[in-house]
Amino acid sequence: AGLGLIWRKREPPKPQDDPAFHHTAAGVHHNIQEFQGVLEDALKRNDLQFIHDHMYYLQGLAVALNEKLDSGKRQKVSGVLQEFKRVTEEIDHFAGRKNKAATEAGLKKLATVLKELETQFNPGTDRR
Repeated sequence: AGLGLIWRKREPPKPQDDPAFHHTAAGVHHNIQEFQGVLEDALKRNDLQFIHDHMYYLQGLAVALNEKLDSGKRQKVSGVLQEFKRVTEEIDHFAGRKNKAATEAGLKKLATVLKELETQFNPGTDRR
């Protein structure tokens, strides 16, 4: 039996695989967008306490994103980030009071805000 070597071309690492990436504006934005799936999973499990507990974390990510942006981009996304803060506060309120229907509606609003943030943050992208 022969021992053969398989030569595979290594794929370059994805930016999110680099720990330093998460400390950039693009990395924080990526984390915010990815967290939407975590919240949707929590809603499916009816884990409103998890959603309630993590709204402050998500708001902190938005603050970090705002601080990492250059002034031009900060000005461009400021309205979206204000709406993001308002919606996450609503979700925090609803989830904390175990109102599943209102929490679900809030998460749908959040999805809309995140799509807008994506288009403002990365013009030319469409997350449909």
